[in-house]
Amino acid sequence: MLDHISPLQGVLAPGHMGANDGQPGIVVEERPTSNVLQIAAWPETVDQISSDLKQSLKLENDPRPGRAASNRQVVVFQTALLKFLVVGDTTDVTSLSGKKLADKYPSDQAVCLDLSHSRITLRVSGADVQAFLNRGISIDLDTKTFPVNATANTALESVSIIIHHAQDKVYELYIPRAFAHFIWEWMQKTGCQFGLEVRSSNL
Repeated sequence: MLDHISPLQGVLAPGHMGANDGQPGIVVEERPTSNVLQIAAWPETVDQISSDLKQSLKLENDPRPGRAASNRQVVVFQTALLKFLVVGDTTDVTSLSGKKLADKYPSDQAVCLDLSHSRITLRVSGADVQAFLNRGISIDLDTKTFPVNATANTALESVSIIIHHAQDKVYELYIPRAFAHFIWEWMQKTGCQFGLEVRSSNL
C-alpha cells in the first residue's frame, strides 16, 4: 500500500494565531486516517451488514443513519441508506477473526471500495468550537439536536464533508483531500477571532 502523505504536510504547522487572551477557543489537529473502506450493501442485506459490522468489529452499537459506531481503532458511519464508511487509523481494518474487512463479504452481500486516499481527518475542539463551525456549517450543532456520537453528511463552505461529534466539544471532520487547503484557509480566517491553536499530530 502506498504511504499516506497529508496534503497539509508543511502547511498545518503547530502554533497559535489570532486572539491571545488565555486558552485558545479553537484547537485543530490532523488525525491519522490510514484506512477508509466503503461498504455498499444491497437492500436485502443492509440490516445483516450493519449487525455483522457491530459483531465483527466489536462496536458499541449498530451503525445507523445519523449515529456513528466505534471501537478503539475504527469508527463506522452509515453515510447513505445502503452505504457504510469504515474509518481506521491502522493499515488494514480487520474483523475479530483476523480477516481483512475488504475481503470479508461476497458480492451478493456487499461491494467494498478502498477510499483510503480520498479524505483527511481534522479534529476540531475547544470552548468556542460550535460557534466556530457554525460560521461555515448550516446544521445546528447544539448538543440537544446533535449530541455526542451524532454524525451527518453536510457542507462546510460548500465542500461536502462528514462531521462526527466525537466527544463533548470535540468534532472530527472528514474532508476530501482535494479541498484540504481550502478548508484550512477558511479555518485560519474564521478561527483567529476565537484564538486558534494548531497541535502536532503523529502522522
